[in-house]
Amino acid sequence: SKSRRIAIETVRSQVEPFLFVTTSGTAAVNLHPALVEADLSGVPLIALTADRPPQLRGIGANQTIDCSATPVWGTPTATDNCDPNVIITYNGETRTNGSCPQNYTLTRSWTATDLCGNTDTKTKSITFQDTQAPTITCPADKTLTCGATAAFDPPTATDNCSTYTINTLGTD
Repeated sequence: SKSRRIAIETVRSQVEPFLFVTTSGTAAVNLHPALVEADLSGVPLIALTADRPPQLRGIGANQTIDCSATPVWGTPTATDNCDPNVIITYNGETRTNGSCPQNYTLTRSWTATDLCGNTDTKTKSITFQDTQAPTITCPADKTLTCGATAAFDPPTATDNCSTYTINTLGTD
């Protein structure tokens, strides 16, 4: 190939140590004949490739939590073997609804990009589940005298994940 020929000709013309830099994994394969030629000619040759994507870390594992809990998304960081200034891009969040409004999954995505355009994309999903039943509290019992009109105090209810509605089905 053309890059292989250029690498060999470059090595043959050198008497000083030489650095050959590529930004593609396939270009690095084409350097093999040049490395052999450099070795046979006694010319120091350093082959540097920048074909590895950055490594995105810090978002944590997927989780399932109670719907009233606060999610922990983590703080993404990235490292790269050649670029100390990797760019991390937040790609957004999607919601997938479950069997009721309080059961759903949020998925976030991030991409790390180095100066050579190599990327690493990671996603994290947190599933929210309503696992606790609402609590109803009825007012205290009353004792009425004969002939008195009964007046019922309404019950109250609480729920950890949603608002509630109390439906009175009858007063008998």
